[in-house]
Amino acid sequence: MATPPTLPSGWKQIPPQTNSKVGIAYTTTVPDPNNPGENLTLYAITDKQGNITEYTYYDSDKKPVFNKTQNGDPQAPGLSVEDQNKLITLATTQTTALATSLGGTPNTKTIPGYTGPTAGNILFDLPDPDDLPFKFGDVDDVIEKMKNPLNYPEDALYNKTQDHLSIAQYRYTPPRSNDIFGDALNTLQNGSKRISPLKKLLGMVNLPMPNNITDSNNVSWGDDNMNNLSAALTSYVAKNAVLTGVGALALNAGAGAAGVGGGAAQTASLIAALTNMGALDPNNTTPEMKTLLGGSINSRILSMLGVSVSPESILARGYGIVPNSNLELLFNAPTLREFTFQYRMSPRSNSEAKIVNNIIRFFKQGMAAKKQNGRSGAQSYFLGTPNVFQLQYKTTGGKTIKGVNRIKTCALTGFAMNYAADGNWAAYDDGQPVSVIMNMSFKELEPVYDTDYQENIFDGRTFTGKDDSGDLYPITPDEVGYWFFSI
Repeated sequence: MATPPTLPSGWKQIPPQTNSKVGIAYTTTVPDPNNPGENLTLYAITDKQGNITEYTYYDSDKKPVFNKTQNGDPQAPGLSVEDQNKLITLATTQTTALATSLGGTPNTKTIPGYTGPTAGNILFDLPDPDDLPFKFGDVDDVIEKMKNPLNYPEDALYNKTQDHLSIAQYRYTPPRSNDIFGDALNTLQNGSKRISPLKKLLGMVNLPMPNNITDSNNVSWGDDNMNNLSAALTSYVAKNAVLTGVGALALNAGAGAAGVGGGAAQTASLIAALTNMGALDPNNTTPEMKTLLGGSINSRILSMLGVSVSPESILARGYGIVPNSNLELLFNAPTLREFTFQYRMSPRSNSEAKIVNNIIRFFKQGMAAKKQNGRSGAQSYFLGTPNVFQLQYKTTGGKTIKGVNRIKTCALTGFAMNYAADGNWAAYDDGQPVSVIMNMSFKELEPVYDTDYQENIFDGRTFTGKDDSGDLYPITPDEVGYWFFSI
């Protein structure tokens, strides 16, 4: 007996309706793209080879909304072309997955003006992130059900009179998704746009101010060399890129056709560029130029003969000199800051012990990679990004402390617990540790830029503390901001 095919998630086989063509019927429930919050039943008919011959959408009253056969025109009374397009786009995605699992082909007929996906490209083009049929974070509700906020100590007067560190946990959304799915030309014209990585607020932990508060801003600089010949050629090519490039391509193509190695073509290209810029004109040549050019060209000729001698070696051995490398320290890139915190927690009651346990769970579960299936031990085709954290130092009334550093959205990159804080095991009657030490390592997702030290924040990036929040804080003139500060 043949093994039945594994259908895509949500699809099931049912007896065909009496008014449909003879075939095998399948159905699934999908969100109505034209009426948010409502669902439609998508009913598909296949032949014995698994090809989609017909599909129909039904509303909640089991009335047909949209029908399309393989060769016939769509039947959608009262629907605009735009609304039909949305239904076809959704059906193409769903029926392509179904037909592929059955070894057949989907229904490919569209309507005039249709611009959505087709069976030809849907298997290879990346789907829109919002259209992915699989999701992550099924167990985030465990964190949401914890006491919010989790305060340690339990009787602390946070947001009233006591300064504290507040750590909020958010579900992550890719901040640079537009790099992949955005307008390619717009990205090339205006650069990559970053959005907030904060999606859904899951919970919050409030802890006492750390005994050691430090941050360090660093940027990467590096040594860079460019001798006078390299600088002159760079300047020339910058103003004659097309002419120089076409000439070099022609010489390389000719060398390849003649069976000559690329080194000869490169040497010829160098001589051609020097000639075009006037460097080989005797009226323009100085003794320094002649020496520098001679060392470089002789080195290349030796290379074509299979002898590796650098221009610097020729000049150093022959004259006891080397080209001036014009060494300069140049900016490379910003760096990402890291923050470490250590807390000792010693619960004094059953309720505070539960809070301590929940705080540990809050961080350990939040930093874990996500699986598609919400059941432990189940398979997962992909892994999702862990949750991220927003850290703030706060004072009376929940206001931000202006005299210490701000911290951008962070990933929790390390978390370590010592359940025998005093060097030996000590516990209450039920086994609850008397004292634990918690070590956390956070790393910012985005570097700190000069534009972050102001109150003018790009649309959608201002932090609100709610779902779909921005991730940046307005920095007033009297604040330390993201700068170095230590206590």
